[in-house]
Amino acid sequence: LRQPMARFLISVILVAVIGNSTEAQYTACSGADSILEQHLLTIGKLADRFLSDPNRFVSGRLYLPRGTRDNNPYFLDNEWKSGSVQFNGVRFSVSMMKYDLEIDAPVILKVYENTGYSISLDKRLIPEFTIADHRFVYFEKARMTGYYEELYNLRTGLWAKWTKWGKLDANSVSGTPVYNSRLFFIIRRNNEYYEAKNLKELLKIYADRKPELQQFIRANRLSYIRDKTGTVLKLTEQYDMLNN
Repeated sequence: LRQPMARFLISVILVAVIGNSTEAQYTACSGADSILEQHLLTIGKLADRFLSDPNRFVSGRLYLPRGTRDNNPYFLDNEWKSGSVQFNGVRFSVSMMKYDLEIDAPVILKVYENTGYSISLDKRLIPEFTIADHRFVYFEKARMTGYYEELYNLRTGLWAKWTKWGKLDANSVSGTPVYNSRLFFIIRRNNEYYEAKNLKELLKIYADRKPELQQFIRANRLSYIRDKTGTVLKLTEQYDMLNN
């Protein structure tokens, strides 16, 4: 990005951040002018820091965290985790990261001078990322374009699509939506892509080895209900082994 454009984007992001972070404090704190001056000073330092080192530039938008510990839109849980993102062909380590399944975007926490800003990254610029040792790739060869967790990619390919969505409960006092989840799989077999929403559909895709796979399930006491990703991964690995 050219420096004027980068400065413009950074200004837009940071002004939005300051507007959000100071609005609540203004009425509650008599030192609002002092707080605003501190934030403006931080803006200048951040802009200079990003522009002096293009590799540190982050493209995204201000993000407001949602949900609770047990009811949230995130992958795994509502805790910050370490990971990495690929940006402009370079992989960057991230110490504080979440994956919002509802908006399908990685979220990072930028901390500067004891102030944290959550930013949802522009997924058009992030072809892949990792979080807590789970690798996600931006996938377009499917009915639902977005990030898929890559579980297996040899002769056969296997990806998991994790989704969550919030639904407001008419009886809720807090107004916080209840988050529901869904998981399905994309399988690449003989250069064709298939979608499987359950074990029955998976075995239909692997129909040429269905008897052997059913025996493998019984012999290894696999349970799709208890461990969906683990069961599908083991069956896919076994399917490739049977066809070698």
